[in-house]
Amino acid sequence: MRLILCLFGLVVSSQVHAQLHFASFGHAGSGCPRGSVAFSPAPDRQSVSVLFDQFSVQVPQFDGVNENDDRSPHRSPRARSDARTQHRLCSLVFNVELAPGQMVEALEVTGDNRGTTVLDAGLTASLHTYYVGHRGLGAAPPPHAMVGKLIEMKQWGQANRHAAPVSDDWSSRFLTAVPVRSGCAQTANRSIRLEFKTHLEIQNTTADQTKTGLLVMDSTDLNASLRIRVLTRPCGSTSAPGRVVRR
Repeated sequence: MRLILCLFGLVVSSQVHAQLHFASFGHAGSGCPRGSVAFSPAPDRQSVSVLFDQFSVQVPQFDGVNENDDRSPHRSPRARSDARTQHRLCSLVFNVELAPGQMVEALEVTGDNRGTTVLDAGLTASLHTYYVGHRGLGAAPPPHAMVGKLIEMKQWGQANRHAAPVSDDWSSRFLTAVPVRSGCAQTANRSIRLEFKTHLEIQNTTADQTKTGLLVMDSTDLNASLRIRVLTRPCGSTSAPGRVVRR
């Protein structure tokens, strides 16, 4: 089964433009290798678009380009050479600078993804997107295995040789608020680093190594599949908790 290239993107914007700007961006992982991600900040540095030109998993896999050995709450680690499993992730990092006297209250995250999943009987596949957490402004660096808040999850197939094959052209839409409550930005310390991770995984749970499967994700348009607003407020003020809506 051939690898299908796909495209999806992410847009991050601020609620109050005067209170922050995006200073730098980064990415890592086999799901978004070097050269596959384009960051396009707006002229005023208040928002950024991120486009990917490749994110998919398939089995059998033989090149070992994966994070099969990654450990997280939704999976157990496996060998990168295991042809029956391919787990890829993409880590996105945004370094944001706040105006002194401001803090990050929450992130408002909306998603609009689509993709294709094709599995022989007995194969499983999954999609997980997490807000890992933030560093700076009073937050300690998260442990390597920390995944933070789950903001998107989809699963396909059953680990049963009698299960039906899967052929699904799917879409996923959601809106959620992620509390952050950072420390207060000061003139000499006003940077905060936000991190997100998306995991794609496909597994052959049967003894038949000829079975094949593919999971590929792209966006419903060429502009964004994930949008994030950074909600700030003056330090010392109070505000109502962010609401969470899923659809």
